[in-house]
Formats: sequence, structure tokens, C-alpha cells
Amino acid sequence: MVVVPLSRHISEPTAEPSTELADPMNWTELAAGGLLHKWWDSLPGYIDEVQGVLGKVQGSVDDLAARRETLVRILSKARPC
Repeated sequence: MVVVPLSRHISEPTAEPSTELADPMNWTELAAGGLLHKWWDSLPGYIDEVQGVLGKVQGSVDDLAARRETLVRILSKARPC
């Protein structure tokens, strides 16, 4: 096996360091992306909860409408003609 020394003379030009950042890390976007991912993953659970609440509200409205009809019927029979 042959070993070749890779020495560099001081007079040789070196690569200049880049003065521009290629693409700086945007921590805000990274955090927002993580938050968005968590929100997106939990969205089906929120939708299920909202549907459950809407179902309860609809049941309450239906019950109230039935009681209203019963009350109207009772009061209309009690009213003298």
C-alpha cells in the first residue's frame, strides 16, 4: 500500500468561507410546522367531540320542541271557546 502525503503549502489559495448563509434555520416555521402537525393529528378527536356536543344540542332542541307542542295542545284544550 502506498501512502501519499497530502501536505499543503501556505502559499496555496484556500477556499474562501461563504459569507452568505445558504438557508438559515427558521425556528418559527419549524415550531409552527410541529404545532400544525400535532393539531392536524388531533383534529379528528376535536371533530368527534364537536359532533357529540351538536348531537346533544340537537336532542335538547328536539325535546324542547316536543314539550312545546304538548304545552300548546294542553293550553288549546283548556281555552274556553
